[in-house]
Order: sequence, then C-alpha cells, then structure tokens
Amino acid sequence: SREAVQERLLDTGAFIGLSMGFSVESILPGGDGWKSAISVRALHAKVRRALLERKGSRRWDVQALGIPINQEDLVATLLAFSVRSEMFVLPQCKRCWSPIFSLQPTSC
Repeated sequence: SREAVQERLLDTGAFIGLSMGFSVESILPGGDGWKSAISVRALHAKVRRALLERKGSRRWDVQALGIPINQEDLVATLLAFSVRSEMFVLPQCKRCWSPIFSLQPTSC
C-alpha cells in the first residue's frame, strides 16, 4: 500500500540520518548509527533466510530472482534514496533533510 511504502521510505531515511547525519560517534561501535545498522542487517538476514527456506510453490527461485535482499540491491536503494531523497520526504520534513547532506546537525 502507499502507506506501507511511505513508512518504509521514512524508516530508510531515519537510518541514513542516524548513519551519516549527526556525528562521527554515531557510526562507531556502540553509537546510534552503528546500532541501527546492526539491527537492519539482522532484520535483512532473517528475511533472506526465511525466503530461502521456503518450500513448494512458495520456494524462492534463486536462478531466476537471485539472492533476496542482497547487498548490491541494498546499496542501490540507499544510493537512489540519497540522490533524490526530497522526492520521498514529506513536505513538512524537507527542512530537516538538507543538513544531512551537508553534515550539519539540526532539530525538527
């Protein structure tokens, strides 16, 4: 649904913000960005494993579809989101996003 897509994009934006928008300490072990990255990686691994373990008609076809939630697709998603983030962000949040790309912290 449109709402689910919007929520997922906002989650991705929050991840980007934690990972690169506030401070170097955020991405060091124990920092908020680091914790967020670990959480996202674990979630993706669980979903990937669940998809690959499906049997019968619901089996994931690796030959046709490739590995689900692979790192290349994740990088492409983050790159696409980063390059044109404003088209995904709610209008009232845009002023919060511009500092992420200039590495200047702000509060909304």
